Amino acid sequence: MVTLILRRCAADAASPDEAAGVVASLPAAVVQHRSERMLLVDVADDALVEELTVRLHGWIVSRQGPRIQVPDTRLKLRGSDQ
Repeated sequence: MVTLILRRCAADAASPDEAAGVVASLPAAVVQHRSERMLLVDVADDALVEELTVRLHGWIVSRQGPRIQVPDTRLKLRGSDQ
């Protein structure tokens, strides 16, 4: 399973509803989350990645990478015993 991020980058591109319809028309592709300009999609294989790229002009299709650990930069207060 490959997780993709689809981002609308052109004003004349297909609407998010139309893009979700394209995703739904593909076998083994599911929209996990959607917003006004983005879709998070799970697809079964890499061939569907290429098909989405071809069918959704004005949308950027990219694989979701691994999560990046963000260090905790909050100030830590020490107890009064130190």
